[in-house]
Amino acid sequence: MDALAANIRRVRKDVGLTQAELAERLGIQQSAIAHWEAGNTRPTTERLAQIADALGTTVGRLVAGSDDGAPLATSCLIPVMTHTDADEGASNQACVPPSVAADHPHAIAFPVTDASMDLVALPGMVTICDSDVSVGGTV
Repeated sequence: MDALAANIRRVRKDVGLTQAELAERLGIQQSAIAHWEAGNTRPTTERLAQIADALGTTVGRLVAGSDDGAPLATSCLIPVMTHTDADEGASNQACVPPSVAADHPHAIAFPVTDASMDLVALPGMVTICDSDVSVGGTV
């Protein structure tokens, strides 16, 4: 079972809903929920947002398993740029593991406003960019 499947199942159970009850909230068949939780299929980006709303959580928690916006004790803050004019500085901060902050002191984060095609980056998440990392490198 992949992380998304496990997280949908865990959060659904945490809020005390059955698959049938979640399906009713979403206006779909219970079998769709069963397929998502088994990892047989994946919900669309739009449906994932609806699932998060129905469960009273965030897409980030469903995808990554993170708590709803609560910084983890093992996180550090880095600047978030909300537009490309870097001269004005960051308007927010994002939580990252301390090792990322230490290894990438010049890193900045950009908010994701549209979903990527492979559900790696979803609206509400941030991407981290570091000018010290070469093309093709990863943070």
